[in-house]
Amino acid sequence: CTQGSPQSWVSSCGLQTDRHGFLLVDQHMRCSLAGSAEPTSVFAGGDVATVAGHERPKAGVFAVMAGMVLWINIRAILRGEKMVTYWPQSSFLGLLGLGDGTCIASRGTLATEGKW
Repeated sequence: CTQGSPQSWVSSCGLQTDRHGFLLVDQHMRCSLAGSAEPTSVFAGGDVATVAGHERPKAGVFAVMAGMVLWINIRAILRGEKMVTYWPQSSFLGLLGLGDGTCIASRGTLATEGKW
């Protein structure tokens, strides 16, 4: 999996970041101000964010899965309801097309190749 890089604005926006420069969010997808552990009402998800304690590669599957929790929790805050906790999956299926009608598939420590 190729890694993404944080956008330049992230480091200067005043929100807490991880060691790679991505926004650091809690398991409700909320950001904290830089130097604070107290969550704000600013939410983030996808490739711009890392869930504290659950660092994962910047792969689309994690952004897609976080999106539903992000939506539910923003709606919950607006309605005064309880937020849900996001538990990112630990592995994912990676497919790499080789341009010749074949691909390599990998999940965790398993890998195989075949026709696409």
